[in-house]
Amino acid sequence: MDASTDTGSAGRHAPGALRLGALGGIAFAAVLLAGVFAAPMPPQPGDAPSAIRSYYVEHADAVRVAASAQALAAVFFLLFVCALARSLERGGAASIAPAATLGTGVLALAATLAGTAAFGTLGFGVAEDADPDLVRALFDLGNMALNVGDPVLAAFVGVPSFVALRERVLPRWIALFGLAVAVGWAVAGVSILVREGPFAGPNGAYGMTVVVVFLVWVVATSAALYRREG
Repeated sequence: MDASTDTGSAGRHAPGALRLGALGGIAFAAVLLAGVFAAPMPPQPGDAPSAIRSYYVEHADAVRVAASAQALAAVFFLLFVCALARSLERGGAASIAPAATLGTGVLALAATLAGTAAFGTLGFGVAEDADPDLVRALFDLGNMALNVGDPVLAAFVGVPSFVALRERVLPRWIALFGLAVAVGWAVAGVSILVREGPFAGPNGAYGMTVVVVFLVWVVATSAALYRREG
């Protein structure tokens, strides 16, 4: 088999692989939501150390289930990130856009997994045996890991959305919606600076709203990529 035949075969199989990767976004949203509802609403950054410790002692099993679900969701999110970056590349986007999408997606995933690991550690018996101040430190570490990922998520959503307005890689309404979501994530970054109120922590009123809107964008983008590659 010569090189031209190999290249043609790879080209024929690429769309199918991209369609499967695109479905990763829908699977990611479903599994992540299952993990969110596996445990009660976590404490807020302004809560007392004793209250934070009590939460992770009383709901240790649920916290571990939630952490496991979020780890599985990360696998599907990575597939979605790769499919989105590859679709941008095949759609003729500027050379930096696919790489920026892939890079910011991986960085956001790393920050999320770091936060999940900190919370999962508290649910793995550490909260029961540790001093409340140590529990508070791990809790704050988990929150901060998620918080520093907010500007990265803004770039992850914003770059392909901006490109889609010019290259038509995604429907225009999804591109405009994505730009709004990117602004939402950028504003969520203020949670790094506050400990109380609706903007405090990744699980505050504003943070949870942005997460839900982000998941809607992921599902819509996944469906659009799936149809486009079909």
